Amino acid sequence: MLPNFFVIGAGQSGTTSLHRYLGLHPQVQVSEPKEPNFFCREQDGPWPFGRVGDRAAYEALFDPEAAARGDCSPSYSQHPLRPGVPDRIAELVPEARLIYMVRDPIDRIVAHYVHSVSSVGESRPFAEALGDLDDRFNPYVIGSSYATQLERFLQRFPDEAMLVVDSHELRLNRLGILRRVFGFLGVDPRFSSAGFSEELNVGSNKRIHSEPYAKARDSRLGGLWRQLVPPALRRPISDRARRASAPAIARPQPDAKLRGALAERLRPETRRLRELTGETFSAWSI
Repeated sequence: MLPNFFVIGAGQSGTTSLHRYLGLHPQVQVSEPKEPNFFCREQDGPWPFGRVGDRAAYEALFDPEAAARGDCSPSYSQHPLRPGVPDRIAELVPEARLIYMVRDPIDRIVAHYVHSVSSVGESRPFAEALGDLDDRFNPYVIGSSYATQLERFLQRFPDEAMLVVDSHELRLNRLGILRRVFGFLGVDPRFSSAGFSEELNVGSNKRIHSEPYAKARDSRLGGLWRQLVPPALRRPISDRARRASAPAIARPQPDAKLRGALAERLRPETRRLRELTGETFSAWSI
C-alpha cells in the first residue's frame, strides 16, 4: 500500500515533531522509519540514516486500513541535489497531498549546520562550512530555497494539494495548525493529544558527533533496535545515550556580514514564496 500524503520538507523545519503529532492521530499512520527517502534515487545519497529502495519493502511500511498514510522525507525538497522527486511521486501517487514545513531561512541554515555537526561530524567553522552561497548545489542554500522547491511540485500537483506550514506558527498555535493539517488530510480535525506538547529534534539537545554512538546506531543491532522498539520507548533511551556520549553543540551566530550575504541570496526566494502562498511570514528575518 502506497502513502497518500507526504511531508516533503524542509529539513530542520519541524518535520520530526510533525511526524510525531501526525502519528498520534488514530486515523493517521506515518512510516517508521520517518524518512524512507524512497522517491529519491540511490545515487543521490549519501543516506546516513538509510533509504528504503525496494518498492515492496516501502509499501510494507504503510497500513492499508489507515485513512491517511504518510511519508515524511525532507530529502524530497532538495532539488537539484536530489532531482526528479515531484515527477516520481506524481507518477505513482497522482492524488497525493503534500505538506511543506518552512521556517526563517537563515535560522534553518543555522539549524542545518548544527544537524551536520551532530549527524555526520561536520567540523569546519560555520562560515567555512557554508561555502559558496552562489553554488547551485550548495545544500544549505538549497534547503532554504523554498520557492524553488515549491514551484517544482506545483508543476505536477494542483495548488489545493499543497499545504505550506510555518514552523514558527506551529510552535505558537500548535493545536490550531494541527487542526488545519488534519482537515487538509481529510481526518477528524478535532482530535487532540497530550503528546502535542512535545517538541522533538530541537537544537539545544543536539550533541557533537560521537563515533562510538554513530557506529552503534548504524550497526545491525542498531537497525534492529529501531525496527523492533516503538519510538515512544526508544527515543528517551537513545537521547540519554547520546547526551552521555558527547557534549552539546554551541549554536553559531552569523556575523552581520554573513547574515547580510545570506539575506541577499535568499530574499528573492522568500519574496516568491510569499507570492505563491499569500502568507506574510511576518516573524522571519528576511
